[in-house]
Order: sequence, then C-alpha cells, then structure tokens
Amino acid sequence: MALNFSDLIREAFVPNDKLLEDTENATQNLPEYEALEGEFKYWGKILTDDDPTNDDEVREEITALRKNLRERGYDLSLASIRLNMEDARNDDAMAEGYQRLVICITKKAIYAISRNENHIDTGVELEKILHEKGITENKEFHYLWYLKEKEVYHIAAAATELAEDYEKFKVQANENPLRFISAIKKLP
Repeated sequence: MALNFSDLIREAFVPNDKLLEDTENATQNLPEYEALEGEFKYWGKILTDDDPTNDDEVREEITALRKNLRERGYDLSLASIRLNMEDARNDDAMAEGYQRLVICITKKAIYAISRNENHIDTGVELEKILHEKGITENKEFHYLWYLKEKEVYHIAAAATELAEDYEKFKVQANENPLRFISAIKKLP
C-alpha cells in the first residue's frame, strides 16, 4: 500500500511519541501485535528518558515497521475505524441506510463490491471481475450488508449468507479487521 502525500507529510512531522502511539494503536488488532508489544514498550521507554541520543534511531525503527506493514497491505490510517458485526438483516436494511456488500476472500487479498442489484447478481459480477483479472485461486464469498459511519463500519449477514458462513467471516474479520476495513473503505 503506497503512502499518499498527505500521510507522508504528516508522518514526517509528527513527534516521535505520537508516531509511536499511532503505530501501536494501528497494530492493536493485528495478529502481530503480541510480538510487537514488547518493542513498543522498549521504544516508549527510550523516548521518555531524558537522553535524546537514541530518539532518531527509534524513529527510524518505527518508520521501518510502518513501511513494512504498508507493504503487506495494511492501511495504518484506518486504525481508528472499527468493525461492528451485527445480526443478519433482510432487504429492509436498505431503508436504514445499509448497502449490499459482497466480499471475496482469497489467500492473497480481500475483494469487495457494492451494487444495487441483489446479492447473488452482485456476487456474480464480482466473480466476473476477478476472472477478468486472472484471479482463479480458491475464493470464499460472503453476502453482507454494510453501513459506514465515521468511526464504525456496521456489517450484517444478508439473507443469502448461511449462518455458519457468517460465523466464519466474523472470526476472520475479528482476527484481522484492518484487512477488511481496507477492502470496504473504497466503497461508497
């Protein structure tokens, strides 16, 4: 994931302690967080001591971690957004502002599409798009509803989604919410 210009400027001028805090907050829901937690504490200790000689080195390490996470597809700017997994909804969800969403999970990526057509037709369209892109690996489709609010993306199963498939989806989304938020963020 490329860093856009405004993020690059912000990251270059944010104080070290704020960059560390933002990075830790952005990784709290990632599978790697447990392994990084000790590093965050260590960096925090260095940044809060009275000797600033190691501050530049810590900043470089934090910046390198952020770059690595972006290269692996994580959008760190989305850390403040959370997923709210809800119960299943029917077509009345549209009257409440929800939109149809079909998500396809592959080993390498998550693809999302939102259309006004029913979930099955939307899923067929996503399958066609993926086929045209040459994506033929195993695909796992989920038929959902979503509603974007400023800090929360509400997700609910559609009538088309089997209950056991939705439970599997919720586990995957809770294990790595940034991947799903990143896929959904581009949608209207």
